[in-house]
Amino acid sequence: MRAPLRVFIVGAWNHRGRHEEFIARAFRQLGARVEGLNPSRHQSVYHRGPRLFPRLLERRVRRFRPDLVLTAKGRGVPPDLWQSLPGLKVMWYPDYRDPPDPHILALARASDCFFLTAFGQIPRYRALGVRRVHFLPQGVDDRMRPPPDPWPEMRFPVVFLGSGYAYRHRWEVLLAFARRFPLHVFGGGWDRYRCPFPAEWCLTPEEWQRARQQIRHRHPPVYNEEYGAVLHGSGIVLGTAVPGVPLYFSNRVWLTLGWGGFLLQEYEEGLERLLENHRHLVWFRSLEEGLDLADRYLRYPYERHRIAREGQREVHRRHTYRHRLREMLQVCGLA
Repeated sequence: MRAPLRVFIVGAWNHRGRHEEFIARAFRQLGARVEGLNPSRHQSVYHRGPRLFPRLLERRVRRFRPDLVLTAKGRGVPPDLWQSLPGLKVMWYPDYRDPPDPHILALARASDCFFLTAFGQIPRYRALGVRRVHFLPQGVDDRMRPPPDPWPEMRFPVVFLGSGYAYRHRWEVLLAFARRFPLHVFGGGWDRYRCPFPAEWCLTPEEWQRARQQIRHRHPPVYNEEYGAVLHGSGIVLGTAVPGVPLYFSNRVWLTLGWGGFLLQEYEEGLERLLENHRHLVWFRSLEEGLDLADRYLRYPYERHRIAREGQREVHRRHTYRHRLREMLQVCGLA
């Protein structure tokens, strides 16, 4: 009998609702033995010096003797240590940064397999010396289920769940919808200027402050069942894209569909490879089309609920973290 796969995860593997926790849970469902180290749970070690956390990490990993070591962002992990650890080194990076973060790029180069959720960035990383880079979108966790009431009261006609980054294109979409509908936003970063994108993509601090004042309904971030409860009381969940980057969207798509929300998503090239328009979600190619579609679907709740339920069935059938990990193991030669 083949011994269970031994997986060590560096990151928030024991923090409910995080990317790494979904990964850890899915690996266990596949029969793997999983251990990990969460830098945020070892703040005193992480902040006392650049050598203490790596020492702790190396000791834990070598004692566990993993077949596979996985991280999403490699916080506090020196690239030379990462490369020297036993087992196959795998990185599954869930964000978009352009230009790539230097630390992420160094870890990607030192990894045996590097997975991106942004398909359009694969050529960029290959050109920068990353040997084995592959597209692997995030997915859903099987704990994502809607509350039992199939026809809840609609408390929020249109919601956006995400950060208040000063990304110009996102704000153009949000402000257009806020002028037409009562737009409620849930997330962090709405009170502090930040834009982790090239400067030409960003609002200035003054523009951001003026734009922010037009979003009147701001709420704290929500996670797990709270996220599902907000979706269940919403008419439409709005999704924005990064223009010019094929097949990149945040985990908002998977969280929304997984919890049974109705997603109105800005189109990006290749989206039809994963999901079907007007069946699993609805997408728009221009602001005018998006506003018209929002008007239409707010008037027809039965259609919204039909699409939301079919979208939820589809992602739980084909796009769970277990599906993603099977693909990862096959690509990395561990299937």
